[in-house]
Amino acid sequence: MERNSGNSIRLKTIYGAYQRGLRCDNLERQPAQWVVSGLERLEGGGRLTVEDLDKIDRMGGTDHPDPWFT
Repeated sequence: MERNSGNSIRLKTIYGAYQRGLRCDNLERQPAQWVVSGLERLEGGGRLTVEDLDKIDRMGGTDHPDPWFT
């Protein structure tokens, strides 16, 4: 339950950042991999789900949320 709740928050964070204009080409710092992967999907016209975040986490290279873009 806690894991799914955390992923829901991360999902909302990515969608919110995307809606405010954050894109992979205007990232000024090195964000966590889940941020980059999520933005890449949205920029490509795809959707992003909680399950997708689990898959991204299993790919490796993830980190804690970066507070600078929230």
